[in-house]
Amino acid sequence: LTEIHIPNNVTSIGKEAFIGCEKLATVTIGADSQLTTVGTSAFSNCYNLKSIVLPGTVTSLGNDNLETVSSVYWGGTAEEWEALGVYTSYDCTVYYYSENEPAEKGYFWHYVDNLPVAWE
Repeated sequence: LTEIHIPNNVTSIGKEAFIGCEKLATVTIGADSQLTTVGTSAFSNCYNLKSIVLPGTVTSLGNDNLETVSSVYWGGTAEEWEALGVYTSYDCTVYYYSENEPAEKGYFWHYVDNLPVAWE
C-alpha cells in the first residue's frame, strides 16, 4: 500500500487504521470530503508518509498521525488548525487552502489537476 485516496463519503478513520503501513507515501482526502475524525495513531509508523491532504471538516485529529509528514495540505484556516492542537515534527510545513493566489506571503495551496500545489 503506497497511496490512499479516502472517498468523500467517509466521515471517520478509525484508531490505528493504517498503522505500520511502512510503504504508504501519500494520503489524499477529497476536497468535498465529509471527514470529521481521524483516530489516534491512524497513520502511525507509516515511515514513508510525507504528504497528507486534510479537509477543513476535520475537527478531531488524533496524536501520532503526522510524525513523519513533511507537508500537510489543510483545507481550513490557520485558526482551525491551531484549534486541533496537533503535534507535527519540526520540519513539517502546514499549508492553508486558498482558491485564489493570496495577496499576502505565507504557506498556501490550491488544487492543480486534482493534486495539491503550493502557491509560489
